[in-house]
Amino acid sequence: MFIPFLVGAVLAASLLTGGSLKGLLQAKIRGSILFFLPLLFQIVLFRWGGDHVALGHVGTYVLLLAAVLVNLHLPGMKVMMLGLLSNFLVIACNGGYMPMSLNALRGAGLAGVAEYLQGGGTLHNGIAMSEGTCLWFLGDIFYLPPPFPFPNVVSVGDLLLVIGGGILCWQLTRTAKKRPGHANS
Repeated sequence: MFIPFLVGAVLAASLLTGGSLKGLLQAKIRGSILFFLPLLFQIVLFRWGGDHVALGHVGTYVLLLAAVLVNLHLPGMKVMMLGLLSNFLVIACNGGYMPMSLNALRGAGLAGVAEYLQGGGTLHNGIAMSEGTCLWFLGDIFYLPPPFPFPNVVSVGDLLLVIGGGILCWQLTRTAKKRPGHANS
């Protein structure tokens, strides 16, 4: 919920300060289904995936990486690629799950989630971070505490995705491509 909320805030800020959806609608986005299909798969997977969550989670990142790769011509996509690669690496190296810092969870006001994960549970795509966690520094180590609308823990990759998505929305709503015979307004 964190990434769409902040990217949406950037989009709203751009529109409220004179930006236009025109540039966003004219953007040459390739393979747009590759953005939405993995997110839909993740929703289904985390709700009903059972034993297949880990493998399916890694698979959704492969599709998202492909979507970004074919759209590197768009502003912010290189930053988004770094974010996706960061998250993909830490998830793939930790059995298909995102390691979450228990201290960060507590800092976000999610002590119940920290206790559950500490007991060996998994929550959607998350597991507790431990001494044996591979690439721990790419896991969910930062937290957004209340009064943030959605207190949560986030990774370096998540922050890069927000920055890249913000750049994409800001730039595309600020520049509409000129069509022959028409002036931009």
